[in-house]
Amino acid sequence: MAQTWTMIGLMGAALATMIGLCLRTIRAEISGLAGETRAEFSGLRGEMRAEFSGLRNEMGAQVGGLRNETGAQVGGLRHEMNVRFDHVDRRLDKLEGLDREVHALTLKVSGWQPPPPKEGEED
Repeated sequence: MAQTWTMIGLMGAALATMIGLCLRTIRAEISGLAGETRAEFSGLRGEMRAEFSGLRNEMGAQVGGLRNETGAQVGGLRHEMNVRFDHVDRRLDKLEGLDREVHALTLKVSGWQPPPPKEGEED
């Protein structure tokens, strides 16, 4: 009978030891998983922040690029318009000069002579 109780006691002690070891292992795994989860979340946060700041920088660069491009295009259009208007002005000057020449030739061909200046008037 004593041997039976001794065997039961030893088996109980072995069972308690095994349960203790299992609980420690489970706790270690749970804390390990918690640490790993925190690390992944903090990594994801860092990655998300990096992506958002990258997007902000990229958007800023694109908007800045569009501003520069638009400014260059407007500046180019202004310059082109100035050149075109200047070109039109030169053509009008040529036409006015031609008009004067044609008028003078018409008068010359018709034999018209300007009247002599009146006394006190200058030509």
